[in-house]
Amino acid sequence: MPARVDNPYVYVNEVPGLPVVRVQRTEQSFPSAAEVVAAFTEVNRALDTLDRGRHGLLVDIRAATGRNDPEFEQTFAPLRAEMERGFARVAVLVRSITGTLQVQRHVREDGLDTEVRPFTDEAEAVAWLSRG
Repeated sequence: MPARVDNPYVYVNEVPGLPVVRVQRTEQSFPSAAEVVAAFTEVNRALDTLDRGRHGLLVDIRAATGRNDPEFEQTFAPLRAEMERGFARVAVLVRSITGTLQVQRHVREDGLDTEVRPFTDEAEAVAWLSRG
């Protein structure tokens, strides 16, 4: 059964024909930390149905409004690390250099074995994941 999530904050689906799963944030802002936890717990359960080591993870955060307030960062950091854990590669699609810098900071802070890279071009991100 394919990994699928469809809630107001995030979609998850497998990329047809590729060993890549896509996690896509929507424009909908989280009203509370509890909603962040609920949405990404659902995401992580779906991702747990996959053989993560044989898949690349494409995280598209371009539609989301960026947040780096302490409450959000503290709530989301362990959920993000769990989401990325075990994948062959993780590509994060961002809109700007600010997004790139934030992803690079998260990579340093998370300290995962997974290779995580920010991209602004979706085709480049998918190509990089497909080479994984």
